[in-house]
Amino acid sequence: MQAADSTLPAWFLEPTFGQRITGRLIDGLLAGFVGFGLAQVVGGLALRMIVAVLVVTFEVVFLVVTGGQTPGKRAVGTRVLNADGASIGVRQALVRSLVLACPLPWPPLSLLVVLPALKPPWHRGAHDWLAGTVVTSLPKADA
Repeated sequence: MQAADSTLPAWFLEPTFGQRITGRLIDGLLAGFVGFGLAQVVGGLALRMIVAVLVVTFEVVFLVVTGGQTPGKRAVGTRVLNADGASIGVRQALVRSLVLACPLPWPPLSLLVVLPALKPPWHRGAHDWLAGTVVTSLPKADA
């Protein structure tokens, strides 16, 4: 759905909060599945560090290789772009993913990362602001 703000660029389609959360949950489940397998072998702090590295690697690889779509984003019809509408690079994907992974040791911290995404029309979380990225919905034909 395009926001009513005429200052928004034509390429930006406002994602719903449901799209953002559902995409994140799908990606979290995929990364968590691997993490659960590792938990059978490794535990404690080492496990959290391994899971954090896996989550960051998962995000960066998918965001760069697929032009801004992780499996969760593809499923819900969203994409991560540079704030000017171009595809993101490795640095932006890495910054974005590292900020998202920071709360893994203490999950309540994730509220500070994602709550800013509630503010329309851009719905940018702290990870998007720091990386210079934005999540946009795909046109229905591309989704």
